[in-house]
Amino acid sequence: MKDFQFITSSHPSYIENLYHDFSRNPDSVDPDMRKFFEGFDFAVSSGFEKQPAVPSVNGVAGDKLQKELKAAEEKLLETDKKLLAFFFTTAASKSEEAKLEFTNAFNAFRACKEDSAYTQKFVNDSFELL
Repeated sequence: MKDFQFITSSHPSYIENLYHDFSRNPDSVDPDMRKFFEGFDFAVSSGFEKQPAVPSVNGVAGDKLQKELKAAEEKLLETDKKLLAFFFTTAASKSEEAKLEFTNAFNAFRACKEDSAYTQKFVNDSFELL
């Protein structure tokens, strides 16, 4: 069973009907389909547990998800700080007037981000220097 085209090109209801036929009598379906359904049954019965669609009943994410989101947020903020520091370090060292508050720097970065082609090239070149 090297090619799965007979499954991917079939309508789901057709495959479902074949599976019901296989459940009743495995010899009643094509040998390739029988192998496929045997593998499917094995995968389902080998300890696969369905995960809930939402992390919890009340919609609040679990502790692990919260920790992962917090870590990702901290990493993103740290990366933004490094990026802003890189952008404005050269200007600040050349001139006293180049001292920028964080909000001004953020607004300048946001304005620069609007031109995505320029920003992508600039950021890629900047990361090569880091």
